[in-house]
Amino acid sequence: MWPLPWNVYGGKVENARALLQGGANVNVVFHKMGDKETMVTVLDVVYYVLDQYDHDESLRSNPQLQKHYEMKDLLLEYGAKQYKDLEETEL
Repeated sequence: MWPLPWNVYGGKVENARALLQGGANVNVVFHKMGDKETMVTVLDVVYYVLDQYDHDESLRSNPQLQKHYEMKDLLLEYGAKQYKDLEETEL
């Protein structure tokens, strides 16, 4: 995984912002962790993490939850797309 996805998954908003400001590809494509068949983008990672919070009530009080919502907004601001929404020319 590239530096941007690691920081996105970890909810490190300021690190992700710095990487994006420095020119990191907001739509970098990589293998989903633990699944060599499924390709994802960082926006897919954020939606996956937020989905975990939605499905496990005990996680909703986790302070990282807000960080992942901030991350989603940041990525969308930079034009992030889910893998399924990428055009052939973006892959």
